[in-house]
Amino acid sequence: MTDRVDLSPNARDFLHDSIRRDRSRRRRATTVLSVLLILALVGGEVAIIQQRATQEQQQIATARGLITQADATRDTDPRTALRLGIAAERIHPGGEAHADLVNTLADTPYAYTLAGCSDLVSSRAFSTDERTLATSSYDGTVILWDVTDSALPQRLGQPLTGGEAAQVAQVVGSA
Repeated sequence: MTDRVDLSPNARDFLHDSIRRDRSRRRRATTVLSVLLILALVGGEVAIIQQRATQEQQQIATARGLITQADATRDTDPRTALRLGIAAERIHPGGEAHADLVNTLADTPYAYTLAGCSDLVSSRAFSTDERTLATSSYDGTVILWDVTDSALPQRLGQPLTGGEAAQVAQVVGSA
């Protein structure tokens, strides 16, 4: 026994036309949905790029504001100016913030306060509590400083050399 029904030629034509229209409609719907998906993905990517650019601009603006405050207080309160400069450099490292921090160090009582370095300091890093400073010099030595009184830093122990210095210098250089 078979479930097939013989159709008249008109019914068969109608059925074929219906199937063809249904396939065409599905293809159009799939195409439209695919295009909309692509547009949504592109729009999302553009939004992410704009958000990152906005965050970068906010960081730059915040760092510049801190630099302006540091410049205004450099002569009257060099300690606050130094802290503002450090904060600006942490928010947006390099460039303008770094240059201002160097100027603050050079133009205030903090200039040359690290007496005891055997060579020029190549890098520096503060501990998380900002009470200890590690400086790495071009001669390969590392010195740890107690900067609790930032106007008068005290050297902690003897300079590290050799393998110890290389390990600490690597940490200081990546900070």
